[in-house]
Amino acid sequence: MRSKPKLEKTIEADFVKECKRLKLPVKLRKMNGLGYASWPDRLVVGPFSFFQWIEFKRPDIGKLSPGQADLFEELEAWGHGVPIFTDGFAAAKFVEDQLKAHILCQ
Repeated sequence: MRSKPKLEKTIEADFVKECKRLKLPVKLRKMNGLGYASWPDRLVVGPFSFFQWIEFKRPDIGKLSPGQADLFEELEAWGHGVPIFTDGFAAAKFVEDQLKAHILCQ
Protein backbone atom coordinates (compact mmCIF):
# COMPACT_ATOMS: atom_id res chain seq x y z
CA MET A 1 0.00 0.00 0.00
CA ARG A 2 1.41 3.39 -1.01
CA SER A 3 1.55 6.19 1.50
CA LYS A 4 -0.63 9.20 0.88
CA PRO A 5 1.30 12.15 -0.66
CA LYS A 6 1.78 15.16 1.60
CA LEU A 7 -0.47 18.16 1.24
CA GLU A 8 1.11 21.40 0.05
CA LYS A 9 0.56 23.02 3.45
CA THR A 10 2.44 20.12 5.11
CA ILE A 11 5.36 20.48 2.68
CA GLU A 12 5.46 24.20 3.44
CA ALA A 13 5.30 23.55 7.20
CA ASP A 14 8.26 21.15 6.86
CA PHE A 15 10.16 23.96 5.12
CA VAL A 16 9.49 26.46 7.91
CA LYS A 17 10.42 23.94 10.64
CA GLU A 18 13.64 22.97 8.84
CA CYS A 19 14.68 26.60 8.33
CA LYS A 20 14.23 27.12 12.08
CA ARG A 21 16.09 23.89 12.91
CA LEU A 22 18.98 24.99 10.69
CA LYS A 23 18.89 28.39 12.45
CA LEU A 24 19.00 30.19 9.13
CA PRO A 25 19.23 33.97 9.59
CA VAL A 26 16.16 34.62 7.45
CA LYS A 27 12.66 35.96 7.67
CA LEU A 28 9.97 33.86 6.00
CA ARG A 29 6.95 35.68 4.61
CA LYS A 30 3.87 33.74 3.52
CA MET A 31 2.62 35.39 0.36
CA ASN A 32 -1.09 34.73 0.61
CA GLY A 33 -4.20 36.75 1.18
CA LEU A 34 -5.86 39.65 -0.54
CA GLY A 35 -3.74 41.05 -3.35
CA TYR A 36 -1.32 38.13 -3.46
CA ALA A 37 -3.10 35.74 -5.82
CA SER A 38 -0.64 33.88 -8.07
CA TRP A 39 2.43 34.95 -6.07
CA PRO A 40 4.95 32.30 -4.95
CA ASP A 41 4.14 30.69 -1.60
CA ARG A 42 7.08 32.16 0.32
CA LEU A 43 9.42 35.11 0.22
CA VAL A 44 12.68 34.45 2.07
CA VAL A 45 14.64 37.54 3.16
CA GLY A 46 18.10 37.44 4.72
CA PRO A 47 21.21 39.52 5.36
CA PHE A 48 23.16 41.41 2.68
CA SER A 49 20.06 41.98 0.53
CA PHE A 50 19.41 38.25 0.14
CA PHE A 51 15.98 37.20 -0.99
CA GLN A 52 14.51 34.13 -2.61
CA TRP A 53 11.05 33.18 -3.82
CA ILE A 54 9.89 29.61 -3.12
CA GLU A 55 6.86 27.76 -4.50
CA PHE A 56 5.54 24.47 -3.10
CA LYS A 57 3.52 21.88 -4.99
CA ARG A 58 2.29 18.39 -4.21
CA PRO A 59 4.38 15.78 -6.01
CA ASP A 60 1.34 13.92 -7.30
CA ILE A 61 -1.03 16.59 -8.62
CA GLY A 62 0.65 19.94 -8.08
CA LYS A 63 0.83 22.28 -11.05
CA LEU A 64 1.01 26.01 -11.59
CA SER A 65 -2.19 27.92 -12.20
CA PRO A 66 -2.27 30.01 -15.39
CA GLY A 67 -1.82 33.16 -13.27
CA GLN A 68 1.19 31.66 -11.51
CA ALA A 69 2.75 30.57 -14.79
CA ASP A 70 2.43 34.11 -16.18
CA LEU A 71 3.75 35.82 -13.03
CA PHE A 72 6.63 33.37 -12.55
CA GLU A 73 7.65 33.85 -16.18
CA GLU A 74 7.68 37.62 -15.68
CA LEU A 75 9.65 37.36 -12.43
CA GLU A 76 12.18 35.07 -14.11
CA ALA A 77 12.54 37.51 -17.03
CA TRP A 78 13.50 40.11 -14.42
CA GLY A 79 16.12 37.76 -12.96
CA HIS A 80 14.07 36.49 -10.03
CA GLY A 81 13.87 32.72 -10.30
CA VAL A 82 11.04 30.88 -8.60
CA PRO A 83 12.12 27.32 -7.79
CA ILE A 84 9.30 24.86 -7.22
CA PHE A 85 9.68 22.22 -4.52
CA THR A 86 7.73 19.11 -3.64
CA ASP A 87 9.75 18.59 -0.45
CA GLY A 88 10.10 21.15 2.33
CA PHE A 89 13.42 19.79 3.56
CA ALA A 90 14.95 20.05 0.08
CA ALA A 91 13.66 23.62 -0.16
CA ALA A 92 15.30 24.54 3.16
CA LYS A 93 18.60 23.00 2.03
CA PHE A 94 18.35 25.01 -1.21
CA VAL A 95 17.80 28.23 0.75
CA GLU A 96 20.70 27.39 3.06
CA ASP A 97 23.02 26.79 0.09
CA GLN A 98 21.87 29.94 -1.73
CA LEU A 99 22.30 32.04 1.41
CA LYS A 100 25.81 30.72 2.05
CA ALA A 101 26.83 31.44 -1.55
CA HIS A 102 25.31 34.92 -1.35
CA ILE A 103 27.14 35.76 1.89
CA LEU A 104 30.45 34.51 0.46
CA CYS A 105 30.07 36.98 -2.42
CA GLN A 106 29.82 39.94 -0.05
